[in-house]
Amino acid sequence: MSQKFSKEAYYKAAFEYCLHHELRKDVIQLLDEMFSSTEVYSMSICYLYNYATAEELNLYQQLRSIHEYRDFWTILRTKDMSLEDAEKSLESRGICSNQIHVLLLKLEKCKDIVPEEYIYVHQLWSYCNQHTKTKKEVRMTSLEKKKKEKIESAERFIRLYLSPENPITLYALYCEYHGIDRRKMTNNIVSLQTVNPELYQAFRDVYEKENSEENIHKLFEYITPIYNRAQEIVLQYQEKGEDPDLIAYYENILFPYPLLLKIVRHYCPKEQGEILYRFHKNNLSRLNVMDNITDQIQINGVSFSREDQYQVVEWLKENGMPVSYDVFMDKLRRLAKEKQKQKHL
Repeated sequence: MSQKFSKEAYYKAAFEYCLHHELRKDVIQLLDEMFSSTEVYSMSICYLYNYATAEELNLYQQLRSIHEYRDFWTILRTKDMSLEDAEKSLESRGICSNQIHVLLLKLEKCKDIVPEEYIYVHQLWSYCNQHTKTKKEVRMTSLEKKKKEKIESAERFIRLYLSPENPITLYALYCEYHGIDRRKMTNNIVSLQTVNPELYQAFRDVYEKENSEENIHKLFEYITPIYNRAQEIVLQYQEKGEDPDLIAYYENILFPYPLLLKIVRHYCPKEQGEILYRFHKNNLSRLNVMDNITDQIQINGVSFSREDQYQVVEWLKENGMPVSYDVFMDKLRRLAKEKQKQKHL
């Protein structure tokens, strides 16, 4: 068969082979057996420049524009995968249904040249496009759910904040007291302007006069008994020639120490704030307890293993105390002191 082929015939067969034209199986077998892929490509280029008709040149240009599309080869490499695996593979490379659709439109113009590629990309795009729609629907449902939760959270917050039983009507202090992210809650409340304008306005009316004498008076009616109890604890310890620590504070008082200190500092004479410093003389730490547990901590010559430290964290939780770094360290100091006493007995 090879003897019947002229040079031009070989080149044309190679050209059509590269164009993905349907060739007789015996011709494809001949090219595969006699020539390497590089040689076939070189022969096709020789045909292009020396023998190709205007129509063949046009076909070549169309195919070239497809091959040069940046995602063509990446997409076609998934041809032997399942559609599900192909979608995952392409998504991991930042290729979604939109890029696949662009390639499909290019292939559609010359699907007679590349029928297999066209059929595959069409199947792939149909699959990915349907999944994209489903994902959008799921995402929209999720966004709607989050929006609803956001609104409900703001409404619940405002009703409690405006309740006559709420003694802390200073917004920032109220958020800190209840462990609420103030910025996040502010964004939630803003969303009520359109969905619940009456409740939003009720909040704004109180918020705008939060620093009124009436609100400050209400706050101090609530804070004064707590402050007096803290003062009593300090005096009890001073009678023994000692200073209390944060464990002593939280054994007797539930109100957060940092918040009480902040209120007294801001609204009371300096000497009243100094009484509270007896519980903790240094600046309050912002360290996270769990991030600062180490293989071993030494306090006054007493070592605490990682397990000992985790036991202290559990003790704080069981006794309703905040798991803050300062409270954690005060408990360790107490344990070290107890162990030192036992050594001297």
